[in-house]
Amino acid sequence: MAQAIPADYIVSVNPRVIYGGSGQLVMSGLLLTENPLCPFPQLLSFPSADMVGAYFGVDSTEYKLADVYFRSYDNSFRKPETLYFARRVKTAIASELIGAPITALYSDFATIENGSMTIALNGNDIVLTGLDFSSVSALSEVAQVVENALASEVGNTTVAYSSLTKGFIITNGVTGEASTIEFAVAGEAGTDVSAMLGLRATQGGVISNGSDALTPANIMARAVEYSPANLANVVAELVYN
Repeated sequence: MAQAIPADYIVSVNPRVIYGGSGQLVMSGLLLTENPLCPFPQLLSFPSADMVGAYFGVDSTEYKLADVYFRSYDNSFRKPETLYFARRVKTAIASELIGAPITALYSDFATIENGSMTIALNGNDIVLTGLDFSSVSALSEVAQVVENALASEVGNTTVAYSSLTKGFIITNGVTGEASTIEFAVAGEAGTDVSAMLGLRATQGGVISNGSDALTPANIMARAVEYSPANLANVVAELVYN
């Protein structure tokens, strides 16, 4: 019996999507995440897995999924260009102020015994005065001083320093649509710390809105509303835990 010649000796077949119309379709992906670093209701967009890792952390589920997504399949003509992330709101979420990266050290705060700032939570201005940072020895302790003051006004409000974002994150103690937060402004007396904390509107921080629980259809409607091209050419990969 004659030996067969392998087909790949004659022709090489590469997988490719056949498209219609006059232009090449750009396939992008959408992942839903419950990670609080994904602000609601905005979409986050990333051009590479490395950028996802820089934002969410290289140990995050988001980075691991992005790494698989951007590598795509072998011998493909086109690789994915963009990966979008949207917040999955399975249960009611609180509003958050994700502060800008800061340059101040804990020792800079330790010189302040009468710090102040004003921040609005749930429609009410919270005026903080007498913030004493003189005994802090870490940025996490700076966060604790601010948290103690805010939680006395709005119960369960938390403040944390993130080594990933290099900034402070304030999470409202109230959840649902009634949960709102605004950027901080200078206090009425004492030493203003709003800028040192990276919480001013002009510094590049992000507001994440509170929300009641949403159905998948509601979430996709929000994603369409906030997408740059109404997701017309986006392949939605809905990821549920």
